[in-house]
Amino acid sequence: MKSLWNRYRGSYFSYILTYFFYYFSMAVFSSVLAVYLAGQGKSAQELSFIMSAAGLFSILLLPVTGWLLDKTLRPRLISGVLLLSAGMLGLVFSASHSVWVLFLLDGLIMSAINSITPICERMAASSRYRYGSIRVLGTFGYACGAQAAGFAMEHIAPSFIFVMLLISAVLSTVGFAGTQGFSGRQDHVPERSKASVSRLSFLRDRNFLLFLLCAFLFAGSSGANNIYSPVLLTGLGLPSGTVGTVLFFSTLVNP
Repeated sequence: MKSLWNRYRGSYFSYILTYFFYYFSMAVFSSVLAVYLAGQGKSAQELSFIMSAAGLFSILLLPVTGWLLDKTLRPRLISGVLLLSAGMLGLVFSASHSVWVLFLLDGLIMSAINSITPICERMAASSRYRYGSIRVLGTFGYACGAQAAGFAMEHIAPSFIFVMLLISAVLSTVGFAGTQGFSGRQDHVPERSKASVSRLSFLRDRNFLLFLLCAFLFAGSSGANNIYSPVLLTGLGLPSGTVGTVLFFSTLVNP
């Protein structure tokens, strides 16, 4: 058993589990969530309100996750706890109907998942495998997650997407346990003189402000598209399985 674990530790298969099922869990929850909520009788305004929680909660949880990572230097443990928490909260989400409860749960689930993205990226960059050979697994995992969510909505049961969320979270956690080459410690950065650069000097940088505006507009339009395009497609008469197929190919051609 120990020999099997030693062969698994640091293997490419551990990175396949980590990256594929991390992005699979992200897609299986978020890609057709608007369709699920619309099927529960939620209005367009309620959809927007519930799904806006992801961005709001991520703003709060991402810095906390970074702080914990710096303090504990345990990226695998933190990632596993966040993933499993998201999976279990998904089951609670499936049994909830209150708009405010769904808002809270969506924020907690998506912020937990989003907080792992920087850890995944750094883990892939520091592994002994080529970054591209690992990163492409995330694209394929997200595409498969979107397809699986659409299939489950149409042929099994809408609430089954939350069961798949928990399963994929567990598999990604197993993958994280086998990865190597990333302790969470930041590379040494020389301390600058306090008088050299003001902490708020970036607010006077026009290039930064222009970037901030572009990022704001892009994130807003992208978020609106992610929320309403699945609902629009179902409103045009496409079944949920076909919506998942559309999202599958759109992810592959736009990684």
